[in-house]
Amino acid sequence: MREIQDKAECPRCAESRALPGTAKVSPPVAAHVKKVMGEYQGAQPVVILDLNMSFNSMVWFMVKWVLASIPAFIILFVIFAILFFMFPVLAPQFLGD
Repeated sequence: MREIQDKAECPRCAESRALPGTAKVSPPVAAHVKKVMGEYQGAQPVVILDLNMSFNSMVWFMVKWVLASIPAFIILFVIFAILFFMFPVLAPQFLGD
């Protein structure tokens, strides 16, 4: 951990705290990340290591997620029903002869 803290860089002034005699090594960055960083001034790649969420909050989030999926399933059902009736070749066993 000490090595990481010694090589830290201030995000505001970009002043490096690297130890004297050590070279600054940047980790490899994927092409799509470089593209986004170029589009947004000051963007930095982020890695999330932990998500601290209480059990009750997580349950409530999952309940809202399930409730939000109900209209999505209704919309998908309507779209597929329209497709089946417009193109009976897609579902001959459902429409009969």
